[in-house]
Amino acid sequence: NSPEDLAARLDALKKDHALHKNSHVALVVTDPRIMLCAFEFKAPGWLQWTALREHMLKEAAEILSIEEVNDVSVDFQIFDRVQDRLSGAFLCSPRSVLDRYIGIVNKAGLLIESFTIPSLVNIDRAFAGIKSDARRSAHLNIAAQRIDLAVFLGGKCELLRAIPFDNNDEAVGEVDRSLKSVCARSQNKECGALYVSGDVEKERCLIDAVAQAIGVQAAVIEERKSAPDEEPVRYFRLNLARQYILTRAIRRKIYWVMDIIIVLLLVMFLHGMYAGFVRQGRIKQVGQSYDRTQLNEARQL
Repeated sequence: NSPEDLAARLDALKKDHALHKNSHVALVVTDPRIMLCAFEFKAPGWLQWTALREHMLKEAAEILSIEEVNDVSVDFQIFDRVQDRLSGAFLCSPRSVLDRYIGIVNKAGLLIESFTIPSLVNIDRAFAGIKSDARRSAHLNIAAQRIDLAVFLGGKCELLRAIPFDNNDEAVGEVDRSLKSVCARSQNKECGALYVSGDVEKERCLIDAVAQAIGVQAAVIEERKSAPDEEPVRYFRLNLARQYILTRAIRRKIYWVMDIIIVLLLVMFLHGMYAGFVRQGRIKQVGQSYDRTQLNEARQL
């Protein structure tokens, strides 16, 4: 939940020999300076990625109350595009805050793999434990008097919203209104599943009230660890460390190119050795085809 907390945790892991140099780490950070925001705006069909990124940087700078966009780090994901309207979400942070986290990881001799927040990880865990179907499902991550609400239909995110609250009635009302708004814009008017994570035991009364309001039973998302060779299931690709890393796809391409270069060098080496043996054989064959008298006459000529 802070750079100091990260440094202490890494030191403890290194003492227990749980981490080795150049190990890849994924940071899941609970820091109020790292914010998740949904967006929906009108965009022309010719809008380029650079222009879209500049728009996100300006939005993030305004939300974080930072004057210079160069002092902001942002990563965004588009969920849907209907005609000329884009909808999605972005993760943002002051660049100085992100640099501190990355610097601590690098100082420990580790390599950063990803940088995200708990609510996105918990929603991805829900997808890892359930089968995709046509039902609309709501996902609530509750922590620190805040609900991160995500609504999905047929594997597509319809809504992603942060709901701060002071009391349960306020939170239930906001969740209920958000779901009704989503259903009103769709032909499918029902929510068939509710998944919750975060402070489940602490907020059990709130969860029961939400479940009663929308008419479905709540299912708790349990932490699920992936096998070493298993690719984790992910819907959200938001990663603030993207500019600091080489993605797995890029690393695979680099390894593929390096393998080709090594093979070519090996072929060239073997070809050179073969050519040398052939040359030595020809020299020896030519030498054996003449006697000593003929060689002396050739030298005199």
